[in-house]
Amino acid sequence: MRRLGVITDITYSGLLLVRAEFAPKRGEVVLDPRKRRVGAVARVFGPTKAPFVTIRPSEKKTTLDLIGSELFLG
Repeated sequence: MRRLGVITDITYSGLLLVRAEFAPKRGEVVLDPRKRRVGAVARVFGPTKAPFVTIRPSEKKTTLDLIGSELFLG
């Protein structure tokens, strides 16, 4: 597992916004520290050294409790 980054916000459309440590490929599976699927990479944008990544969550229900959580690529 490779550390992707930390969730910084949740968009109005329900996507998770992550400040990533590198630029992943679209569609890659994103996991939490317990190796449970959180979702998949939807979009990568911003500077190449520290891009922003939006993640389409697997579950429709997203809560503000996720902000600050670490995410990994599986």
